[in-house]
Amino acid sequence: MKKGQTKKKDDIYISPLTPIESTSTNMKKVESSHESGRGAAGNPVSVKVHPIPRTGSLPQRPTASRQSNRAGIFDFKRRKMRTDQPWIHKNIPYKVCHTFVRNPKVTNSEECCCGGQESDHVPGFTRDPSTTNWVQSQHTRKHKGWCFGKIRFVEEDGTHQPDFVRISDDMMERHASTTRVLDLLEQKWRLPRPNLLISVTGGAADFACPTELEKRFKRGLAKAAKSTSAWIFTGGTNTGVMKLVGEAVRGTSFGSQIITIGVATWGIIRNREQLVGKVRDGKLVKDYETKKDMVNEDRRGAFLDPNHTHFLLVDDGTQYQYGKEILLRAKLEQKISETYGETDSTLPQICILVEGGPNSIKTLLETVRLGT
Repeated sequence: MKKGQTKKKDDIYISPLTPIESTSTNMKKVESSHESGRGAAGNPVSVKVHPIPRTGSLPQRPTASRQSNRAGIFDFKRRKMRTDQPWIHKNIPYKVCHTFVRNPKVTNSEECCCGGQESDHVPGFTRDPSTTNWVQSQHTRKHKGWCFGKIRFVEEDGTHQPDFVRISDDMMERHASTTRVLDLLEQKWRLPRPNLLISVTGGAADFACPTELEKRFKRGLAKAAKSTSAWIFTGGTNTGVMKLVGEAVRGTSFGSQIITIGVATWGIIRNREQLVGKVRDGKLVKDYETKKDMVNEDRRGAFLDPNHTHFLLVDDGTQYQYGKEILLRAKLEQKISETYGETDSTLPQICILVEGGPNSIKTLLETVRLGT
């Protein structure tokens, strides 16, 4: 040994998450060496414990006790939940109106051409009194907010809490953003692979339907979806044919297993303010009321249906304007059909029209135009 050179300690790294069975021999050696204060080469030993970096898969944990295993798994689930929250916050934006342009058609109140009042705009919005021409591409911008999680319908028993996210209307326009939407469905919401796609559209207003015909529709839809592991797409609100579909999947003993995705326009959802707010202390659940309006007595719009399993709330920056979700829904259904189809064919898709008006015709037109 050269003069002035000090002995280097042997560094032994031990992972606290390494299975005991596979390292029992090594641990005994470490213990014996530690007791004697010497390593294999006769040098002093320092034991360093380093954590395993967080990954997307569940790390192996000690099996010495069932209780420690259970606690470790719960800790992983909490960590996974915290990891998913920033992903949605970062990758699934929505649109907001950032320039207030007064609507000349409304004389008794201060209303923007986007349909919202001043209080509906994001903090820091500007006013443009020089124009009355509101243009979406100029007066809206994408915003990454905390509008996602689970919905607890206050009037229900609370056992069914569907996932939801507020999403920009142009998320299906580019390959990168389309991939993020599919990642949301597959990886974050963990939806099972569908064998059939059932798209139900029609009237948003309540309508009279013969009792026997209504029973047959509900029973047939639920049976078809269950037997084929289908995904059902609707407009998501608690009105018209969407409400009928919700009652169909709820009226079966296996209702919670039928994937029913509501794609609705964010700006027409009543009490949507209850779904906004930063996630705190890992709390993802938002309380939502469907019996009365909590902010004002404005009767425009509709409540969400409590029997759906997932919601995509499409936002283009406007309020109280129906049909803003049509194009995104059509392109999403097309992409799902292409993604989950066989090698030489697309996933089978059925489109059902019940009642309806101009927007229902537009929905069918987009479906035919995209070839789904």
